[in-house]
Amino acid sequence: MKGSLILALFGISVVLVEPGSYPTHIFTHNARYARDFDNTQSPYFHFSQKLRDIAQKNIRELKCDPEHVAALIERIVNDPHPQLRYVSDLSSWLRMVIQKILPPRLMAAIFRRFIYANK
Repeated sequence: MKGSLILALFGISVVLVEPGSYPTHIFTHNARYARDFDNTQSPYFHFSQKLRDIAQKNIRELKCDPEHVAALIERIVNDPHPQLRYVSDLSSWLRMVIQKILPPRLMAAIFRRFIYANK
């Protein structure tokens, strides 16, 4: 029996909200990095810096409003029969569908190519 079905026996509804990426402080002011994140001697230095650059570039280019997620949650709370899962934006939904279709090895290869592009 799945967890949400067990909780339903006690009158508890479980809802999963997948908000995707929105331009909030979690990627900037609230970002925390590992102790040696900026250590140029680390074998992971290029990789870590590339990931941070990609994340910051993506966040700067986002045109989504975080209020959209707040409105979605308000709608869910007021729905007497909410769905189990909500995906708040099209790009997150597409990523979820692609991850279900493509084998994990292919997803990993695409991710590696994306990260190491324009090295």
